[in-house]
Amino acid sequence: MSKYYRVKQDTFMWDKGAILKKDEDGYRSISDLWNHVDIGEEYISKYIIEDKDNADFFERVYEVSVLGKAKYLAKDAAKAAHEALHKAN
Repeated sequence: MSKYYRVKQDTFMWDKGAILKKDEDGYRSISDLWNHVDIGEEYISKYIIEDKDNADFFERVYEVSVLGKAKYLAKDAAKAAHEALHKAN
């Protein structure tokens, strides 16, 4: 399972709204749309992104995909979306 975080306020690397995805090195933006600077292959380690002391900057989100469209939602919203999608009629 992939891990994702949303940037909650502008940082030196990303603008607010960027979605970061964890890879083998650390976290990188899934799109350069929110890159604050030309980042190239730079990343930030999981120890910074996932640290509770940085919760003002980064929020854990979950990918919710419907018919090929992805959204990245906070945990409670992601659970509600999955429940609605998979609810038995």
